[in-house]
Amino acid sequence: MRRLFFFLSFIVLIYFSFGFYLATFEIQLYKDPTSSRSHGQFYDYRGVSHVVTSHSKGSLAPTGILLEAAAADLDYLFFTDLNLMERPYNLSGYQGDVFTFSSQKISFLDSHVLIYSQNPEFYFDGMGTAHAQLHQHFSDRPSPDKQFLAVLAHPFKRNHGWSGEYPLGLDGIEVINMRHLWQELWFQDRTTFIWSIFTYPWNPQIALLRLIKEPKRELELWDFLNTQKPTLGFLGNETTAKIFNLFGLNFTFPSYEKSFNFASNHLLLASELTGHVDSDRKKIFSAIRKGNFYFSFDALGSPKGFAAYMVQNKQSHLMGSPVSLKRGTELVVELPQGLIVPSIIEIHKDGRLFFKSNEPKVTLAIKEPGNFRVVVKIQPDLPLPDTQKWFVWIYSNPFFVSKN
Repeated sequence: MRRLFFFLSFIVLIYFSFGFYLATFEIQLYKDPTSSRSHGQFYDYRGVSHVVTSHSKGSLAPTGILLEAAAADLDYLFFTDLNLMERPYNLSGYQGDVFTFSSQKISFLDSHVLIYSQNPEFYFDGMGTAHAQLHQHFSDRPSPDKQFLAVLAHPFKRNHGWSGEYPLGLDGIEVINMRHLWQELWFQDRTTFIWSIFTYPWNPQIALLRLIKEPKRELELWDFLNTQKPTLGFLGNETTAKIFNLFGLNFTFPSYEKSFNFASNHLLLASELTGHVDSDRKKIFSAIRKGNFYFSFDALGSPKGFAAYMVQNKQSHLMGSPVSLKRGTELVVELPQGLIVPSIIEIHKDGRLFFKSNEPKVTLAIKEPGNFRVVVKIQPDLPLPDTQKWFVWIYSNPFFVSKN
């Protein structure tokens, strides 16, 4: 009995000693972490496209979530409650400094489809109406005149995967869904998951980073869909602050604010938001519709200052843009200034690695058509046992280069 007591005491001592070590650890990507970074040509706005409230499966009301969004310095946010037809709230426009969209998530066949619209009054008020409009939407080619975007949430989630061919009118997919990623890890590697839960109180940032896994199937699907037609790629937090249920208990892991700080979508705009509701709504939604955004794991460090664009005749084209191949076409990728950790810029063409460099800026001559997307990897200093580990930091939406 005494031996057991000493053994358990030793384990507790080790746990708390390691916990204090974790609590003092901070990831440092930049020489001067306090300096603000921005790109000289574009404005970077950070937001979350998949948030669930207490009106469905979330743990906070919309007003409480907006407080957490403000604490996380989000610029925009989409509420996406599942099959909520009565519309108990319609928060449209600026709520404080956060531009808010009240959107929907709809059960369709065996899958879930996110509905994004620029019109603040657009809303399905019944499942029959929703399914009829989705059937029509999926049968048509994408068009800027469509009332809404239909984005496939968590394409490979258990019991919610799409069956059969993907429809022509599908506008995008969640390449990364954080809730699905963490739930899958619970099934595949519970030791890692449980260890992250135990270390979460000491350093949530490090605990959550250990749960990152490359979404290989989703990336393969995204690349395939982009060979058929341009398809938007999103990072969906699917934030509920209830990651899973165990023996009837809901685990609030992670909180809304921690989830918002962990990963997000970043819009790149040629002109800044002004605070004017109608104008800013158009700018935000237009950038999303065109694919002028990238997504990143912000917990590794702020990616602001990153940009990827194509240059033709001194004119810049952001990611998501269709570009006709001409002599002198170049793809430019720039990392934030002041980065002090090892980094790799990868350019993937039609789903395959095409080029890579460890330089902070790449200018690549484009001499053939194809779909080009950018991946940025970094190797930050992390505590044991994750030292010397490479992480994907940034994924861009692709450029679509066609023949003249």
